[in-house]
Amino acid sequence: ETQSTSPIKKSSDGKTNIVIIGRWWQENDAPELTDSIVIASLHYDKKSVSLFFFLRDLYVEYPSGGAGKINETYFRGLRSWEGESAGMQNLQEVLNKITGEEMHYFVNLDFEWFRKIIDTLGWIDIDVPEAIIDTTYPGPNATYQTFKISAGPQTLDGSTALKYARSRHTTSDFDRSLRQQLIIKALREKALSLELITSPSKIKSIYN
Repeated sequence: ETQSTSPIKKSSDGKTNIVIIGRWWQENDAPELTDSIVIASLHYDKKSVSLFFFLRDLYVEYPSGGAGKINETYFRGLRSWEGESAGMQNLQEVLNKITGEEMHYFVNLDFEWFRKIIDTLGWIDIDVPEAIIDTTYPGPNATYQTFKISAGPQTLDGSTALKYARSRHTTSDFDRSLRQQLIIKALREKALSLELITSPSKIKSIYN
């Protein structure tokens, strides 16, 4: 007996767009705000992936009415229409309006997953362009803690990489997006160094 599968959705120019959002569900007073928003475009002809990062404070019009920061778009859709898919549909509509691109799929990630992925790989190496001293990094129970990192080559575990990606009170959202890009590149290099792509068992451990 054979099973039929739905064909992969593609745009007219032959690529697939996936909306990826990151949220910090734990120890966060606003867990439904999207801390990170990225469009991953799969280019089958070029065998490549391009990533487009959105600033979380980008001012947009909400499909449900009103306007404000883009990181509230998912939250407003989730609350007004009551449902995960509906909340993401709200965000996809806004991203379509901004980019003119159709959004085909979405992935909703908890940052705890992000931390565990890096720890499963072992660590990542990043050449930190500028030192950071953030005395108001969010801590447990609505508290603050200090996050520090020096400039230069650094080896980061999952928890430190997460703080490096999320710290924002002493730098701009542009800097924050750049740091997230550096982390994704470091993850790619680490995965390739471990020959992860050619190891089904390693891919399964990451998937689990």
